Amino acid sequence: MTNHCVSPADIRKMVDYLLVLQDGKRDWRASTCDDYLGISDCLYNDTSAAAYVAELLLTLGVDHPNREQTIDFINARQTAEGYFKPLDPRCASRWYHAHSTWKSLRGLRALGGKPKCDPRPFLREHSLGLGLDDPARSNPYAPDMLAGSYDLLGEPMPRQVADHLVALYEARVDPLTGWFVQSTPYPFCSLNPITFHAMRTYKYAGREMPNPDLLLEWFMRMQDRDGSWTGGGVHGTCNAAVVIRTLSDNSEPYRAVLRRAGAWILESCWNEDGGFNHMGDGKPSEVDACYFHIATLVMAGMIPTPLTVANRWIGVGHMWLNGVTEFANVAADQRPI
Repeated sequence: MTNHCVSPADIRKMVDYLLVLQDGKRDWRASTCDDYLGISDCLYNDTSAAAYVAELLLTLGVDHPNREQTIDFINARQTAEGYFKPLDPRCASRWYHAHSTWKSLRGLRALGGKPKCDPRPFLREHSLGLGLDDPARSNPYAPDMLAGSYDLLGEPMPRQVADHLVALYEARVDPLTGWFVQSTPYPFCSLNPITFHAMRTYKYAGREMPNPDLLLEWFMRMQDRDGSWTGGGVHGTCNAAVVIRTLSDNSEPYRAVLRRAGAWILESCWNEDGGFNHMGDGKPSEVDACYFHIATLVMAGMIPTPLTVANRWIGVGHMWLNGVTEFANVAADQRPI
């Protein structure tokens, strides 16, 4: 399993774990463990599991068992204002609405579905409402999720919105290192995710991001000895893989570090039930970890996929490659949509 590919039998074991997460005909669970929602997105977004399974099955070329019912489940979360609202009453802020909308639109796109009503008025209002005067007030990941939501709809992002979302990240660039800064001091667990989300936003806006070569060098340098980037947080390894695939020329030195990451995933994070834990710490399997680790194995060339760069819309970027990920999906004017 630590070589350059995963056997069909092992892939089937992963798929079987995903399919057993089905709860009834519409809903999907975060884990097979009772009341365990994992340690990340599924804690506060009840459409995350459905979206992750839909994207992974499409990535692996497996038919979804209940496509229409899952579309209905996701669409039941959409409000009349256009955003998707988590059921958890603690998740009432605009940040959670942006996150849930992005995740729900990803699930719908993977399933071949569409939202019940137009989410673009919400996307525009929320995008332009993010504060420029005090970047610390704006969730550092929201600009990417809002820009990605526009792309999932296949509609041009208004130029005014693109300018604003990029400006939010430009206000966070450290001029000495090139990193985008989430908090001070500058731990890698903060630098990794915000830089990953910033890179994606620049791509969606069709802009040249600052210091791409320097950032690529930093990500290569920060790989742990075991092949992971767990110092970058719960999704740090997948984040780093997307950045390296997108900013590099994908030559052998870069492919080799992704294979090292894949070997770490299989050796440390793959559980006996066919699922994955995030950090190689023996925790139970959860769909969030399955998503990010399987995506990384695909980027490492260790799991085959029928998808191509034409499917660049899927997920967090596991089908992105340098030279073919430029986005022109930005409107030339600033008229309201």
